[in-house]
Amino acid sequence: RGRSPVNYLFLPGGILPGIDEPLRAWAFMKFADVYNALRDYDTFSSARNPLNGRIGPKFVLITDDPPRHTRFRRLVNKAFTLKRIEALTPWITGIAHELLDEIGEGQVDVVQSYTMPLPVKVIARLLGIPGEDYQTFKHWSDTLLTQAATAAQAAEQLKSNQEMAEYFGRMAVARRAHGAQDLITALVEAGGEGEALQDWEILGFCMLLL
Repeated sequence: RGRSPVNYLFLPGGILPGIDEPLRAWAFMKFADVYNALRDYDTFSSARNPLNGRIGPKFVLITDDPPRHTRFRRLVNKAFTLKRIEALTPWITGIAHELLDEIGEGQVDVVQSYTMPLPVKVIARLLGIPGEDYQTFKHWSDTLLTQAATAAQAAEQLKSNQEMAEYFGRMAVARRAHGAQDLITALVEAGGEGEALQDWEILGFCMLLL
């Protein structure tokens, strides 16, 4: 932290198509640096990220600058109302208890058995993902967060991200036709005339939430 900002190798060269040179990045490790960078979107514009669009559909919010970022944030805030969050509490509690019951007695890896599946299961239900699709959902989540070190890993990550985008795309179409009590329906219905999210924007937000 004393040497912040730290320049480091972010991605070796040749892993992603079209990026032959190694990508280096700066890590801000002091609160003031992070605070100022997040608000100086001219200097630290998301538009200059060389990975945008190379690892699957573009994420909204974290790859946007104002005024688009402001618009997205306003729309999705309508999906995360206090009433909706309060309604989630009983079944989040139920999932927590189910996972504890499955652990049983004896020695256990609490990360693999509890702290990792809990948020993924909650987000899956929040989005309206059927329970039987949980394992596929978990695989997409793990692959998305893996830092690719080889071209083969990067190709697998791209394939996984495309599968996830196609899945969310089908769900968005279904929710436009028949709504449900889930977050994708709330995103589909968010905004008024001229402000509604487009399908690719809904995809990007679902993948970001995942």
